[in-house]
Amino acid sequence: MACLVQKGPNQATHEPPKAWAALSKWLPSHNTEIDYWWKVTGTPLAMMMDAAGYSLEGQYDALLSHYHWTIPYLGCAPRPDVNRQWSSIFGAQPLDYCWKWNTATTQPDVRCTMEAFNRFSGTKMDPLAQDASRELLCCLQAAMPSIDVSYVTPMSTWDEGLSRLSPGDESRIAVSEFIETNPEGKLLSPFMLGIDHVKPAQSRLKFYFQTPSTTFSSAREIMTLGGRVAISEAQFQELQSLITAVTGSDTLSKQTAAPEYDCRYKDAFANAPALRSGFVYSFDMVPGASLPHVQLHIMARHYRCDDLTVARAMTGWMEDHGRGQYCSGYLSMIEGLSPQRRLDEGKGMQSRLRCAFKENGELDVTSYLTPEASVPVGEVASKKLVIPIRRATRRRGDGW
Repeated sequence: MACLVQKGPNQATHEPPKAWAALSKWLPSHNTEIDYWWKVTGTPLAMMMDAAGYSLEGQYDALLSHYHWTIPYLGCAPRPDVNRQWSSIFGAQPLDYCWKWNTATTQPDVRCTMEAFNRFSGTKMDPLAQDASRELLCCLQAAMPSIDVSYVTPMSTWDEGLSRLSPGDESRIAVSEFIETNPEGKLLSPFMLGIDHVKPAQSRLKFYFQTPSTTFSSAREIMTLGGRVAISEAQFQELQSLITAVTGSDTLSKQTAAPEYDCRYKDAFANAPALRSGFVYSFDMVPGASLPHVQLHIMARHYRCDDLTVARAMTGWMEDHGRGQYCSGYLSMIEGLSPQRRLDEGKGMQSRLRCAFKENGELDVTSYLTPEASVPVGEVASKKLVIPIRRATRRRGDGW
């Protein structure tokens, strides 16, 4: 684990993780932007992998991939004198992290999702900020031949495109029927589509919907797709206990309005006000499957009073369910991602929680993290480790 260095009664810093520090000694300095992004995005990634028990070889592999393929596409570093033509869905930092919790027999899985940028993103040359993503995917094909860009090609219309890409897909038809006929389904509002960049015959389509319903009964109805997806009573009770732990409320047996985002976060969702409240669900449609894989997304920063309370609720639930092997590491890690305040002094770092049942009936749980505090561009050469703050999070593709 990264070493905790106490700086005072209300402040602590973490030494850089060994893998990140070792690579930083030898990686060349390209320009101010790359040096900046390597420090403020590479260190959280390294901290998370270290806490998750990744081998040094695994950390080196992921960090080098991050350095060569992610960082060059994060765009210019944030400066008061530079106005980006295109705002990231993630906020000031176009990157998001997730911690897929371990089971009793597995270790955590660490991932990050990015939104690619270049100097033309949002300008007349690339008004929809698409070129950087296409360039990255095409370049990655040389290193990863399994990548396929068929779904990047624009479709003429939504229905025509989907039916052409997945004709007769039973899971897509099942979702369409649910949202058209079921009372809870009719409340679902679509806001995003995610895809796997592999051969279309193997690629999942991932539809994301928001609903104002936050009751246990609505969660059961949507997670089971109106009774078509088999979830036992014991499984649902486990999910219900997790919802109660995260939200701090056992009153969701009847409809109550979920707390709205703090005013500090509302600018991030100016164009998507529905995402400030309610629950989010996603439907993963695997080619050849008769029913989708349904996932519940709980906006954790709606609830609880601070990040420490959220973290203790999550780790307490994991320990109660025989999955507590990495809880102490998780608590130490998120403390390291918040160098400018104590975890009990605010909330927002643990932005949301994704829950779904695997084929073996086990509850799959993933926490999404938004590391805090911004490093001024001129300080990238400093020896002091400070990790970036950003408040806005919304995620695309597999990241959500």
